[in-house]
Amino acid sequence: MKIFQNVLAFFKAPFFLLKIIRIRRKDEVLIAIPPKFGDMVYGMMFAKQYKVETGKKIAVFCSERYKKYVENYSCVDRIVTYKGTSGEKYAYFHAVGIGYFFKRSHFGNGKIIYAAPPPYFFKNKNVVDIYTEDIFKLKNKNCELLNIKTDIKIKSIENFEENKNRIVVLNSFSDSYVKECSSFFKKIAEILNSKGYLIYSNVVGDQKPVENTIALRCPIEELYFVCQKAKAFITVRSGVLDFVLATKCQKLIIYMKKNAFKYHSVEQFNSNIKEFEIYDKQKESQFLNMIEKTF
Repeated sequence: MKIFQNVLAFFKAPFFLLKIIRIRRKDEVLIAIPPKFGDMVYGMMFAKQYKVETGKKIAVFCSERYKKYVENYSCVDRIVTYKGTSGEKYAYFHAVGIGYFFKRSHFGNGKIIYAAPPPYFFKNKNVVDIYTEDIFKLKNKNCELLNIKTDIKIKSIENFEENKNRIVVLNSFSDSYVKECSSFFKKIAEILNSKGYLIYSNVVGDQKPVENTIALRCPIEELYFVCQKAKAFITVRSGVLDFVLATKCQKLIIYMKKNAFKYHSVEQFNSNIKEFEIYDKQKESQFLNMIEKTF
């Protein structure tokens, strides 16, 4: 199915690219964002600093689903949306690839900025450096993390306010960085359960919670506010993490692939973040011992 979608999207891509070019105005820079949480967060993270350094107005081209999140960024002057279907998602990436291949100089020069450039153009670079140096071409790496302004009542966890200091949320799924790793997270849950914590697994769709944890199925904006007040969020590197980067809880980030930390580290953004590379049994044991001693 994905192969068919990719083939179909490839032929749609030039029209998608033309659509992006047509909606741009002369007095602004257009930031085009694909329908993926992590890319949306990174695409917007440095937009404010870009506006400070260039004085340009900021227009954002994003999926309808992400409009309500983009509206939280203070630097945005205009938002144009597209439907964000799976077909458009593939068309977006093909359009960016075509644009970079045929006329790279047209992108990132104050006209159109693509929030998810093809990674093969920027090998062996940290994602922050890619966005600040290659995409936005900034002098300063100041960033604006997603800060949802409208408070949302937490409905998915009973008695949340009374128990918030005992709540730990696990996230063992990631489409981009590693496949599901519930066996390792099961060991984390066993330690935390023995210490009296309430353990929830963030899951969507047909995903299953980590064994001996409670399934947390909620809108991602509700998860944002859970992470504002909970004890901790323990997660594999994922787009969900990017979405909750600015929240106040302790965040333990696990990199299950060797060298992934080098390219995707986010520790610099928040003092409540700690990152761990866990790609062998020794490092797994060290992490579990840390959980045992610090929680």
